[in-house]
Amino acid sequence: MKKEQQIKGPEKVTPTQTIAGVISRLLGGLQNKSAAFIGKKTHHWNQKQKVVFFICVCLAFGGVSIFIMVDTLTSWGQEYKYELVPPSNQIIIPVPEVSHAWIPKISPADTTILHRFHRAVDSLQRTPQGRAQLEEFESNHKGFIDSLLTAEKMLQTPF
Repeated sequence: MKKEQQIKGPEKVTPTQTIAGVISRLLGGLQNKSAAFIGKKTHHWNQKQKVVFFICVCLAFGGVSIFIMVDTLTSWGQEYKYELVPPSNQIIIPVPEVSHAWIPKISPADTTILHRFHRAVDSLQRTPQGRAQLEEFESNHKGFIDSLLTAEKMLQTPF
């Protein structure tokens, strides 16, 4: 008896494989372009000159690699100010130290936007149709205006 062969469909491609394929194509294209560029610049060189150039490139990249390894190994026991992988789901962003002087967090663009918002709300409150429109907006977007006013207060407070 013959065993039936199952025909397999196309395998699912994971996002990681997709990203790896894109990176591979980009690096391959970059590699081809750089090889073509170097080929154009060195087409008139003889074999000995090309070997010397190849040795220089290998020494340069090897030197950089050795420097990175030695630097990593010599700083092995030192403490780092920030962890590479946060212990929780929070992202740690290093913040440069600043003086304790008050530095406003609000920008001129923020000021302009907030000023226009206050003008619009004030103009809507002057007429009965405007008040009705403002009430309709508040009922459709509950808490929006309160949140905006809270954000404005937070922007105006010092660190």
